[in-house]
Amino acid sequence: MANSNYWRRRAERLEKQIHSGDRVPISRIMRLYKHAFDEIEDDIKRTSSARDELNRTEVEALKAEMIKIGASAPDPIRQAQITRAVSAYDYRIDRMEWLKSRAYMHLMKVAGVAAALVKPHLESAYRAARYGTIDDIAKGLNVGIDFSLIPKRTIERVVKSPFHGKNYSQRVWDNTAETAAKAQKIIVEGLIKGSSYPHMAQELARVTNNTYYNAYRLIQTEVTHFTEMGRFDAYKDIGIEKYTYYATLGSKTCDVCAALDGKTFNIDEGIEGKNKPPIHPHCMCYTVIGDVKLTSRLARDPETGKNYKVRGDMTYNEWYEGLSQEKKTAVKAYKNRHTDEVQYTKYVKRLGGENMPKTLELFQKIKYNDSEKWGDYKYYYRNIDGRPIEYVKIDRELAKLGITNKGRAYPVEQLKITEWSAHSQKRMVQDGVSKDDAVSFCNKAIAIMKKYPNPETQYNYYHNNGITGIRKRDGVVNTVIGKVRFGEDTEKILEVMNKWLS
Repeated sequence: MANSNYWRRRAERLEKQIHSGDRVPISRIMRLYKHAFDEIEDDIKRTSSARDELNRTEVEALKAEMIKIGASAPDPIRQAQITRAVSAYDYRIDRMEWLKSRAYMHLMKVAGVAAALVKPHLESAYRAARYGTIDDIAKGLNVGIDFSLIPKRTIERVVKSPFHGKNYSQRVWDNTAETAAKAQKIIVEGLIKGSSYPHMAQELARVTNNTYYNAYRLIQTEVTHFTEMGRFDAYKDIGIEKYTYYATLGSKTCDVCAALDGKTFNIDEGIEGKNKPPIHPHCMCYTVIGDVKLTSRLARDPETGKNYKVRGDMTYNEWYEGLSQEKKTAVKAYKNRHTDEVQYTKYVKRLGGENMPKTLELFQKIKYNDSEKWGDYKYYYRNIDGRPIEYVKIDRELAKLGITNKGRAYPVEQLKITEWSAHSQKRMVQDGVSKDDAVSFCNKAIAIMKKYPNPETQYNYYHNNGITGIRKRDGVVNTVIGKVRFGEDTEKILEVMNKWLS
């Protein structure tokens, strides 16, 4: 069994790894707050007189914006507050009230976006902590572990779980509302006193800096909260009965955390804020497993999510190799869920939602179970090049048939014919095709195949009765092929074109 130093090193590594991702949402949220404060300053700058009344159109626009913000608030209390504020508006609002409402609006818009930005980051912290802890314990104890799917209901429970009475979304909105109140106070006092714009901007800058700090503290605290939830759920998954509290070693460690450092508690006695991190906002302490005695443990079916017992000394490889192929695929799909979600989003953006599986789950099912169909999607993604997808499907099907030397299919794009080459005229005579026939092949073509024989580009117009090839550079007809001379490949090309474009 690994010693205590192993558990500490592993926990510290995982803690560092998880918190290293904090910078991304923090920086994005800070940019959002900066933009909001810039908007507030612009509103102040444009206001000539605080007592001028708004016209009806301006009032209605303000009310509409506030109603929209209220609808996105995370709880009925906040929604009711915003509704009451809007209901108090009439058609005699002066510029001071307008500035106050606009300041509130600019900042509360940030709250909704910030909450949405933080959510996947916290979910990721939970998953990383749960799976990372299981992995570390497995390696330290050489026992079987369960990397199977965490049910969606579990993730939803985690996301909604409160820390000191509030979940992360409520806390984001509350912190932003507090910031908005401070901004409103600066506006009112500044206008009443006749303060200059630079002075008011300076006061707002102080609030801005404090807002940045609060956002940073909130995210770090919530990440610690979600990380410890992931750890404790991992402890319960494996059957760990005790945990040890470790304080972050540094000058900023508080007396409460310092007093808890190194103490061991029963899992079922862990209380967040008392003997389980986070003890307080900005807490960066962590836990590791305590005394370990494993006779059996729980595994979770990767497909159904139902728990079942396995022997305590079962290795992960033993557990995994005992799974059916379908269950192994389910494990793989969940391990890769985040990266697959990013990939799925990219595919939808490029190919269009109507051409993709309707859900991430269906996308993963194809990716891990249907190699041929997954190969199709990868081909479409790499080769669509702004074309309607039907034309890419033509290319894909022709490639499967071994026809790769005829160019790529595109919608019909007419080129002006300037000249007929001697070769094309010879072919027309041989095949019994007139110039009018050759032109009709172009005008009524099913599709064109763009062929790129260096250094020229040729458009081959495919019609059920013939093909006309025109050089793009100068509009010279290079070749004409009548139906009498269709080969096997040409017949297959036309069959595929008609299949996808008829």
